[in-house]
Amino acid sequence: MKLLTQEIEEKLPKLYSQDNVADPICHIKFFTPDAGWTWFICSGEKQEDGDWLFFSKVVS
Repeated sequence: MKLLTQEIEEKLPKLYSQDNVADPICHIKFFTPDAGWTWFICSGEKQEDGDWLFFSKVVS
């Protein structure tokens, strides 16, 4: 299952681009129903190895 589509990758703000925003927008929601954790992704950047580094709000 692909969690990040090309469209989402293109629209996701770069890391630190919302640092001075009083109420940053979360663009992606990831969750694990078995563990009760939810990640609200605000920004991110693809790393050289293909992984992603995100800034997010996490709720447990």
